Amino acid sequence: MKRCAALLALLTILCSCSLISGRTPVSPVTWPEKITYVAAYCELDVRWKDQTFSGTMTLKMDYPDHLFIEIYGPFGETEVVMTKEKDKFLLVTGEERVTDPRRFENIFGISLADFMEDLATKGAAARSDYRVISRLDTDRQEMIWYGTAGMITLKVLEAKFTP
Repeated sequence: MKRCAALLALLTILCSCSLISGRTPVSPVTWPEKITYVAAYCELDVRWKDQTFSGTMTLKMDYPDHLFIEIYGPFGETEVVMTKEKDKFLLVTGEERVTDPRRFENIFGISLADFMEDLATKGAAARSDYRVISRLDTDRQEMIWYGTAGMITLKVLEAKFTP
């Protein structure tokens, strides 16, 4: 009986450890100068206005018309889903469903079009309320949005591109 309990405890610890985040990129991502299509798996760290969040996300973008983002919480549950298809927009967070892309701008102080352009362009960008630092060609594989409202860090773990 003690052996069974010890084995069960060991299996529980191993399973718990396998759920811990902190993945490193499988291989360095070669980021093109300009992106048309990208599908990526990322770590997300948000310290923006009154929002604080760390988790993972999937990103699919066919620039400039389509964007899909799904953000996952610490236990893998979907926290946020955002889609943009040409002139249609949907942001779902818990109980809230938003169809006006200006709400995204009100929350983050970043227009959706500028956010997509930031994702599609490798390199730094300076906007009126924030700046973007791209470290996509380094070991960090990240983009950082710095602004008076805070900081958003997107660390790319895996990505696939098409011209």
